[in-house]
Amino acid sequence: MGLFTRKETRVATPAAGYTEYCAGMPFTGMRPLGADELAALNRERKGYLKKALLYLSVLCFSFFGACMSIAYDLNIDLGAFDTIFVILTLLVSIIGVPLLIVYANDNYRHYGTLKGTCSRAFVRHYEGRVNFDDWTDPVVEMLNDSGLLIREPDTVNSVELLSDRDTLYRINGQRAVSWGGVGLTIAAGAPEKTVLYALPKEWGAPDSLSLLRRRLSDDEKVEIEAHVRNIQRRRWSDMFWLSLLLAYLAKAISRVFFKLTLEQASPYIAILVVSACAFIFLNSRKKANELLLDLEGGWVVQLDPDKSDLKGAPIIPAQLTELLPVSTAVWRIGDKPAGWRNAKG
Repeated sequence: MGLFTRKETRVATPAAGYTEYCAGMPFTGMRPLGADELAALNRERKGYLKKALLYLSVLCFSFFGACMSIAYDLNIDLGAFDTIFVILTLLVSIIGVPLLIVYANDNYRHYGTLKGTCSRAFVRHYEGRVNFDDWTDPVVEMLNDSGLLIREPDTVNSVELLSDRDTLYRINGQRAVSWGGVGLTIAAGAPEKTVLYALPKEWGAPDSLSLLRRRLSDDEKVEIEAHVRNIQRRRWSDMFWLSLLLAYLAKAISRVFFKLTLEQASPYIAILVVSACAFIFLNSRKKANELLLDLEGGWVVQLDPDKSDLKGAPIIPAQLTELLPVSTAVWRIGDKPAGWRNAKG
């Protein structure tokens, strides 16, 4: 069974056995939007559509540079404008076109997000204590930088996300200034009853650390399998897009600065692309294999910072912290899952 109960994964709730957090604040439900809020969001939606169309219009003119690039690749004589067109093509292709695509895509994505939220007429509400001790969760830092969080101990904060995507809407009742994408934590819950065991001597744990271990629950094992699949799936897309980018940049640089034809530059481009793809593949395989070993072993290690000597450690946790023994990935901090854990991928 999948991790979500409905096909619309952006607005669905996690399946049984999983919990959903935003910076340590649990999901508490949906809040209907009022008439004034819907009217304001509809105005914003139209504004983003106009901006997206504007950037797309400008992007169409940049195809002129692309045509010049094709002419140059085919060795068509452009006369005295040859060098000018090549430099113009490089500037437009390397800087202008990507920026226009990013701006157009962002504005259209914001338009689509607001359209979906207005049609559903609700936002998702998260409320509770922010896990400020979770250094694995970039959302904590992003929300803290907004200046809208209350940092007093044991204070309850709240965050609302638009219904169609994981995008910030309000923090403690105030409208978020930036359109920050929020990485939610969707993780298996810890077992209600845990039995702790001492670490075997062959693990070589230092005596200065207070370490115990417990068994992974069945839901946690399913989650680790999902993380492995996500790593294996993402590496192919990463390799594809990086290959395209490196190949194009290498071709352009070799043409302009080294005066090499495409045939002459091809071996160097191939070496560059293959090396980059090999690095991504091997690095992702290493991470996936480490998680598979954690899954095979079936253990989680608990570190009690209050009973450990952590002098010189790069990060000193303030709460009881759980780690996977082989990958050393942080699993839980205090009573909440580590922020990086998103089994949805």
